[in-house]
Amino acid sequence: MTKGPGTIGGSRVIGVLHGCTLDIVPGTLWRVEADLAVAGIHLRDPAPTILVGLERALGGGVQGLRRAGLLSGRLGETLLLSRPPGPIRAGAVLILGLGTTEAITADTVRRAAQAAAEQATRMKVGHVASACGGEDGTDASTLAMPHLRAAIAGIEGVLRASAQPVRRWSFLSRPTDLERFAERFRIAFNRAIGNEPSTG
Repeated sequence: MTKGPGTIGGSRVIGVLHGCTLDIVPGTLWRVEADLAVAGIHLRDPAPTILVGLERALGGGVQGLRRAGLLSGRLGETLLLSRPPGPIRAGAVLILGLGTTEAITADTVRRAAQAAAEQATRMKVGHVASACGGEDGTDASTLAMPHLRAAIAGIEGVLRASAQPVRRWSFLSRPTDLERFAERFRIAFNRAIGNEPSTG
């Protein structure tokens, strides 16, 4: 089910789930080359930092969709951009509603990851890239270990049940935070799959 850590190009591999390699990639959501890019946004967040680059690429499109009532950020809400404009490099973009920032829990993170994985398997994509921090990349210090484990659990449940799982799932990191985030994610991965006892 799992393999040891390694590298893919400039990324850091953290493990393998049901044939899907999980890795940490330095970069931003709107520049990543993947079949599907995934971002979460919060309810009532007027300027989600995770979508700063994506907003520029869309010409303010996400805020325009909000003004039109097509996107709010409610928990469980999804919006798929099947043909995103350049310079977005991903084949499609999935935006997930995360609810209010005050209501984020390990369970809401797990549900969001599960929704992303379900969409990815429906689309039969090979490579998913997701971001869960500010400015399209992740600051590892802001992510609680239970949330990292919950994201892995949400993805794992879908991959386990899928006849045609995703082959690679990349989590984006700020380049300066890559090693620290990869180490934290490896710990979370081992705890989530039972390879390492949880101590907090």
